[in-house]
Formats: sequence, structure tokens, C-alpha cells
Amino acid sequence: MTPHKQLFTLGILLLGSSAYAQTWIGMARAQQEGELVSVKGIALNGPELGPIRYIQDETGAIALYPGAGSVPGLELVKEGDEVLVSGALDTYQGLLEMSPVLSLEILSTGNPLPEPQTIFPAGFNEQRESEHIRLQCVAFENSGSFEADQTYTLEHYDGIGFNLYIPEGHPLVGQEIPEQPVELSGILSRFNGYRVLVRDIDDLAASPCLYFEGEILPAALETGSISLNWETNKPCSCRVLYGTETSLENELDIPGQFTSHSAVLENLTPATAYYLRAQCHSNGFELASPVRIYSTASNSPGQIEVYFNQSTDPVFSSGTFPSGNSWPEAEAAILERIDQAAYTIDVAVYNANLDHWIDALVDAHERGVQVRYIFEDQASNSALSGSLPFPILEGNTTESGLEDDFNNVLIFQDQAMAKAYRTEFEEMWGSSGPQPDLAKARFGPAKLDNTPSFLSIGGRIVELYFTPSDRIVPLLAERLHSADHDVQFGLFILTMDELSAALKDLWFEGLDVRGIIEERYISGSDFDFLLGQGVPVQEHEPYGLFHHKYALVDAAAPDSNPMVITGSYNWTNTATTANDENVIILHDADIANQFLQEFEARWSELVSVGELEGEGSPFRIFPNPNSGEFWVEYRGIPVDDGLVRIWDSGGRLVGEFDSLAPGLYVVSLILPGGQVFLGKMVVE
Repeated sequence: MTPHKQLFTLGILLLGSSAYAQTWIGMARAQQEGELVSVKGIALNGPELGPIRYIQDETGAIALYPGAGSVPGLELVKEGDEVLVSGALDTYQGLLEMSPVLSLEILSTGNPLPEPQTIFPAGFNEQRESEHIRLQCVAFENSGSFEADQTYTLEHYDGIGFNLYIPEGHPLVGQEIPEQPVELSGILSRFNGYRVLVRDIDDLAASPCLYFEGEILPAALETGSISLNWETNKPCSCRVLYGTETSLENELDIPGQFTSHSAVLENLTPATAYYLRAQCHSNGFELASPVRIYSTASNSPGQIEVYFNQSTDPVFSSGTFPSGNSWPEAEAAILERIDQAAYTIDVAVYNANLDHWIDALVDAHERGVQVRYIFEDQASNSALSGSLPFPILEGNTTESGLEDDFNNVLIFQDQAMAKAYRTEFEEMWGSSGPQPDLAKARFGPAKLDNTPSFLSIGGRIVELYFTPSDRIVPLLAERLHSADHDVQFGLFILTMDELSAALKDLWFEGLDVRGIIEERYISGSDFDFLLGQGVPVQEHEPYGLFHHKYALVDAAAPDSNPMVITGSYNWTNTATTANDENVIILHDADIANQFLQEFEARWSELVSVGELEGEGSPFRIFPNPNSGEFWVEYRGIPVDDGLVRIWDSGGRLVGEFDSLAPGLYVVSLILPGGQVFLGKMVVE
């Protein structure tokens, strides 16, 4: 049967179709309110939710509302229709929508809906807004029958509640509210706060409350195998679907009924990304995990070099040191790699103002190296002026600084990591060849989640994510919450409330939390929020922007899985939903310690002279030196041990003050208002 088509358009529209060329929904969502956009997607609902329609493509979803000036026809759109629609971006009660709808074409009908993504109420955010979602094992707090224009409260199995709204004329009006837990499918909408919309009784399926207890994590990533572990809340049998394509062409059955599950996928290819999904079965119910991507290990040596462009503090070293702690050392390492390249160099940077860097790339091109270059189209790029022998592409990256701004550089000698970044690069390049393909180039929200999240580099587990395609905020919050002892963070800017809340929670739990932020007074900054909660946070005021974007988890507790979160990702909504950014999470005690040396150097610079222990300071360690017995005074009064932290010369946090071995220690006093005092102490 030929797909059915309907076309509606505004006859007096003067702008013509070229005024708003068709784009991906994710890209349209990144535009400013009032902009005219044109998108194509599958309708998630029909008239059961009233005049509004929600449509979704592979990059996101958006609401359509027939406001004043809209063409007719939106009322005819049904669930499963593919529509091409143009209109103006508007926000109503927090919900981004297209209104008025200026043109509408129904391209086909009866299409399958995008697969609902299983999320938690904590994952309700702007990136998921208007999308088809699923929540497992939720229970209504209300009883009786559904009523029109009412909001109902449900509780997820993790204990977090959320709202469901039933509009006028909804098919559920008059039907009984389920008394048992359900698996809920619906649309994530917004009216001031987030709420879920369902379409009919089929969206409230009976649920046995079988669910995954946490992520499916790699136990080991070898060159020819991937080992996985996961937990379910009830005994069930499972299988793993996997393959190098999203079709998941291979299957491994795991016999038996268990709550703890493990699988080893063998005969795999080194340095190769594999798509994986676990499916578990119990009493006729099937539970499926989200598809994740894991990479087998490569045969590369797996060296990771860490460079800082400013000095670090060796007092906090555990025996390891950065590969360099000055800009000349970091720059030399980068230029050396360019000079050593024999086949390909791919570059994706915000801007280029260093002529000798471009000269090095020109030299590489002239000796036969394929050079491809992506830069930010809104930035100054003086070094790219004039004729270049290699192709360049304007894109949507983010900014960086070099000599004066405070930054870090990581160099990975690993094929699997290089292939992951090449996959991301070629998605923006639009081609695997030497020339870009503008018709296929994807930036920002248009990108797909097609790179491995977990790799093994030199025996270390390394996580890799790219925004906006990877939903990074809930994941980072979870990594922060995994801390057992301490968290240090060094950020250019912090406006992402979910991450600020995680830092605050850790502080209230009694962990040692300290942070440095460059931008205190920018709109939406959470600096004063953290300060008001008592979290020790310092504003970076010296010359040079504090351009780092890192957090350290248990860096001072080497036996507690220390990790470093770093990359180009600013902790902001724009970086989360629009910019092309990368996030690297390194599970390695030595690298965490190297970053701790950087943090402590910056932290001590921000503590004024009057705050350091010494003449005229209200902070005093007495006696000093000592034999292990001492006390800390503030304005001549001994302070509670709970306000004092002690690190040994290796940068490890000391838990027991009464058993200090001879050596050099760093002592800090953190007052309830966030003021910090530092001093060095010698135990003889």
C-alpha cells in the first residue's frame, strides 16, 4: 500500500521553505526561542492528549502546539504518523514547543514508535524532554478511578516519586487506577516541573518488578574477550546480545536462575567496539538493558601521559609525578606527536592562533600524512587564514586555552582510544575519507551514541563519553556519589544543578569536599549555593583563566578506586545539550594522584597569606615539630578533630591521627563557613 500523504501550509507565508531548512530535532532544540525551524519525526501520540502532539527522531523530541497563526491539520496527526513540520520555537510553562505551526505534511502513517528508553525519575531532564520513555516497577499512591484534568503521584522502585497527568477527554478517565506496580510507558512532558503523559491502558502494563540493580559493568576488557557482571533484584535467566553493529547479530545464553550474573564474550577482535544488551527472563516477563558500547583492549602499550601547563605541588605525590608541569613541556609533547605521525592526523579544536602548530600540520601533509581539521565556526582562527593544503571544516566545538590559562593535556598511546575518537571525528566530518561530506556531517544534538563507553588502556578501565549524544549528567552524578572519602573539583564554570546537588550531598555525608571555580558571578553559577551549604569552594582570581574541567574521586584514598573525571566538558546546560564535548573518566590511583598535585598547588595559591600557619595567623599547629601528639588551635582555642584533615607526603588522607609515623604532613582546618587554613607539620 502506498503511504498516505497530507499537506497543510500557510498560504501567506513570505519566508519560503529555504528560510528554515530541515534539521534534526536535537539541533532545533538548541536554537533560541523565536527561531523558525523545520523538523521531521514520528508522532508519539494522537488526540488522546488534546491538541498537542509530540514527535521524535533519533536525536530528540519536541512538542507541537497549534497556537495562534498555526495552519490546520495538527488535529489529524495520529500516533505513528511521520510528519514534516515547520514553526517557531516557544516555551510554555517550561516545555519547549513549536508554536505556531506554520506548515505541516503527513509523510506516512502506521510507523513503529521509537523504542522507549528506560530511565529513572532522577533522569528527567531537558535532554529527555518530550521523548518516549519507560519506567519500570512504579506504583500509584492513589486509588479509585482516573479523573479528568488530574495529576497523580507514582513512586519508582528506587523510592523517588513523580507525577502523571490525565487531561480532559483521556481514554483512562473512569477506569480503575492499578493497585499493583506497573511498567509505565509514556511521554516525558513538562508543566513547570516534569510530568509523564500516557496514551491509554496499554501504557500501564503489569510489572513483576524485575529490574537491574545498577549498571552492567565490565569486569575485564581483554584483546579477545569482554567479561561482564550485573545484578537483578530477583532470580532470572539471562542472555547477552552483542555485535559490531546495532543489529546485535550474536547471542550468548546464560543458563540458570540467578540474581548475580556474569558473562564472558570470547573470540572477539582487538580494539573493536561491540554493542551489548542483556536480556533477562522470569515468569514470562522479559527485562532488557539499554544498549551500551564496550571496546576490547588493543595490543598497544597503553601509556597515558598527563601534562599540566602550570606548576604542581610534589609534596602531595604518592611516588608518581605528571609527565610535565609547564606549557613548554606540554606543547613539545603535542608537536612531537604531530612530527611522528606517519599516516593520519585528525584535529578538532575550538580555535587556532598558533602559526607554528599549523606549520607542523602542513609539514605532515607534505610528507604524505592525511590531515583533517575541524574548528569552531564562531571563533577567531587567525592561524587558519590563507591557503591551506589540507581540508578544514567549520563545526561546533568548544573553547580551550594554552599558555596562560590553567589546563591539562592527556596523551593516550592506545589504538582503541584513537579509534573511538576517530569515530566521533568522522561523524562530524561526515565521511571516512580525506574530504568532508557536508550533507552527512553531524554536530551537537544531531550526533549518535556510537562510541564505546568503556575501554581498557594499559590495564586501566577508562570511560569515554561525548556530549550531547551521551546523557552525561546522571552518569557524572552517579560517579561522584561513588566517593567514599574525598572529592576535589576544579572547574571553569558550574551551573548544572544536579551536579552541584551531588557535591553538596557528599559534603553533608561527611566527605572531604573542596573545589575551585573560575566563574563565580556568571548567570546561573552554583558557586554561592555551594558556599552557602558550607562546601569549601574557592573562587579563582589570579591572572589566567582556571580553564580546567576535572573532578577527583577518592584521590587521597588510593585503596578506594580513585578516579579522575576530565575532558573539555564544562558543567553547564549548554555543554550538556548543544556543544560537542568529550568526557574521560580514568580509574587509576596514580593519575588521580597527579591531578591531586595540581589541585593542591592551585588551592594553596588561593589561600591568603593570613590564612597560612605562621606569624599572625589565627591557625596554629602545636607543638610543631612533634612526636605524634599535637593539637590544632583557631584563635587560641583548640578545635574539634572533625574539622581537621591530615595528608601524608604521598598525598594520602590520614584516618587515624594518634598513630602518625615520622615524616612530613599537610594539615588543613576547614571551618563550617568554608574558610580553609593550611599548614605543614613534622612528626619526628
